[in-house]
Amino acid sequence: DDPRVLAMDWLLYDDPRQLDAFDDNLAQRYSLAVVAFSFDSMAWMHCGNDGDVDSNSSLCSGKDFHEFIDEEKYKWLSGVDECDWYGVTCLEGVVIGLEL
Repeated sequence: DDPRVLAMDWLLYDDPRQLDAFDDNLAQRYSLAVVAFSFDSMAWMHCGNDGDVDSNSSLCSGKDFHEFIDEEKYKWLSGVDECDWYGVTCLEGVVIGLEL
């Protein structure tokens, strides 16, 4: 499946935020969703954890995870702002970097 189509489908039907067509974050959220659907490994989407992942929580957790960051981060494609996703760096709401 084409990651661009999967990302659009996610935005339209599965994204908890349900942004409208005029939302300033729509293009960057779509772009990050394309990245998410482009990778073979799902480990990076689960906060870099390639082991067991709590599918009931959007929040990144675990003792190893919190040793590396000072703030709460969330799984990709969760309902929070994309700037709060694991590995995404933003400046004033604009994505300026990714650490995957």
